[in-house]
Amino acid sequence: MKLHYRGLDKTNDHETRFVAEADSRIPLEYGSHYTFTATSIDQRLKYYQEFKADDFFDVALDGERVVGFHAVHIIPYPPDLKVGNIATLWVDPAYRKKGIAAQLKARAEMWGREHKLAFLQTNVHTNNKTMLAINQAAGFETAYIHLRKRL
Repeated sequence: MKLHYRGLDKTNDHETRFVAEADSRIPLEYGSHYTFTATSIDQRLKYYQEFKADDFFDVALDGERVVGFHAVHIIPYPPDLKVGNIATLWVDPAYRKKGIAAQLKARAEMWGREHKLAFLQTNVHTNNKTMLAINQAAGFETAYIHLRKRL
């Protein structure tokens, strides 16, 4: 397996739709209350249009097949501090446990340093033990706890 990494080709409808669909389905792995509909893909595509040229959106490819992706927005938080907010990270289940997520995260960290970010931050579902472990191994620390109550 010889993987290569590059930015998402937003001019390639097939590639961006594939990423949008996979991204839309991520919550289904961790929460039974999430749903997926045909409009989920369109909502993600619309969200991707908000990404700016300086934002990070990489894909991992096996040949021409997208097997992973990682997206990070630059946000001013607070206004005098630049922070990278991780929007999504996904690896095809057949390619998991091969270091692809760690490589995508490492590439995002290099990008963050180049853009003089103070932090990278992310939210991870508590049931996503693999991603929690990957983040902790990469040096992420718990900064706050988000609580919710189902009604």
